[in-house]
Amino acid sequence: MQCSPRFAILPLLAVVFWSGTACGVAPPDPLLLEAQEGSKDAEFRLGLRYFQNRDPAGKNLTEALRWFNAAAQQRNASAEEYLGVMYQGGLGVPQNYEQAAQWYLKAAGQGSLFAPVFLGELYESGKGVPQSYAEAAKWYLKAANNGNSARGQWHLGLLYYQGNGVPQNLDEAVKWERKAAEHNYHPAINMLGMIYSENGNYPEAVRWFGRAASQGDVGAQVKLADIYYEGHPGVDRNYNAAAQWYQSAATAGNPEAQNRISQMYYDGRGVPRDYVAAYMWASFSAAQDNYDGRKILDNLEFVMSSEQKAEAQKMARDYRRKGGDTPFNIFLR
Repeated sequence: MQCSPRFAILPLLAVVFWSGTACGVAPPDPLLLEAQEGSKDAEFRLGLRYFQNRDPAGKNLTEALRWFNAAAQQRNASAEEYLGVMYQGGLGVPQNYEQAAQWYLKAAGQGSLFAPVFLGELYESGKGVPQSYAEAAKWYLKAANNGNSARGQWHLGLLYYQGNGVPQNLDEAVKWERKAAEHNYHPAINMLGMIYSENGNYPEAVRWFGRAASQGDVGAQVKLADIYYEGHPGVDRNYNAAAQWYQSAATAGNPEAQNRISQMYYDGRGVPRDYVAAYMWASFSAAQDNYDGRKILDNLEFVMSSEQKAEAQKMARDYRRKGGDTPFNIFLR
């Protein structure tokens, strides 16, 4: 496309036309120009832009790989880290854990924050490297000592709790999980609840499970509800609180929570006795091929009228129409 001869008539507009806008030509990309000039930081940022805007055809991943490789040749640690991610995930390249480990190792040697964690995970799982809890612990510690790697701190706490690669040490486990929890890292918050519940400190377990549950952690909601339902030293039995947390987890689609809130409606504990609600929640669980859910439904068959079952089925259909997260009840199809 050629520009209009109006350049001679309207010189003040010539700059606008010459920029390419009126000629249908896109202006040059400053980042691309900088990357083409060999700036390793620009090469990485350009690769990251392609990586973050992945397309179904994979064209952008090919470009991301190209620019990450260019930056990595100049020892850009972030580019090396992302190359590891691409090889580990098979993103734009065939999945190759050995290649991923090599790139993570290069990035970790340059002070990368995340590469030591990813490398530790490969050693823990034995993917691309020989399985070694001791090596995993070494890399998790390197990340954890950085102070900002909650994931590394969480992993290290788990190894100390289980005694894998390091001597089993409850105090060290709690120390590292607490450090990760300071970053509001949900797996660590939930893990603290697990550690305290398994070691008989139920008030602390309630504290940590409660924090995770309030942030939407479904597993923590179930654990918290279990503690309230059973009652333990330092935590009184509280059916109302148990029902609240089971219902929250059930709404998120957890089949165990669906079973338990169903049973509570069946028994009238913490909630009014309601066979219709019990049937609805059990049917959602049974829809996930959960044996206990089917068993509850079988028990309800003997105490519910056909009218009540029809009402429960209608409730389930209405619940789904309103956007409930539970799977559609196979019995209602």
